[in-house]
Amino acid sequence: MSWNPDLSIVSVLLVFWSFILEQSTVSQVNHILKSVQFIISGA
Repeated sequence: MSWNPDLSIVSVLLVFWSFILEQSTVSQVNHILKSVQFIISGA
């Protein structure tokens, strides 16, 4: 079974987006997007 990094990134982003939509404040969105950028660039 091969690991598809693109698919894992998409699934992570979907989880983050569902969380963002539930907790939609600008500061939280900015913090989450910075965390996602850090995770992707560090991967």
